[in-house]
Amino acid sequence: MPEVERRRTDTAAHERLDQLERRFGAMEVEIQTNTRITQEIRAHTDEMYELFDGARNGFRMIGSLGNFGLKTIELGGKIAKPLIWIVALFGAILAYFKSGNFTLPPWH
Repeated sequence: MPEVERRRTDTAAHERLDQLERRFGAMEVEIQTNTRITQEIRAHTDEMYELFDGARNGFRMIGSLGNFGLKTIELGGKIAKPLIWIVALFGAILAYFKSGNFTLPPWH
């Protein structure tokens, strides 16, 4: 009788080992599929990173140009005030001479 019991136990153990092998085989297939999907996602993520990195650098460049423009306008404002006074003075002198209401000084 122990011989029969031993065969049943061996057969049950072999069946359980076969079940475990099938489960591990299925898990290996799922892990390979998961690895492939993860690699695809990483490739797309790298493309998105490159896109956002390029956009970030573009915004930095635009910001730098904006700062340059503001400094130029600021400098232009500093130059414009005295320049307006000089142009206005020459305009007034020119208008005075063109009006014909002037006389030359006697020492001339």
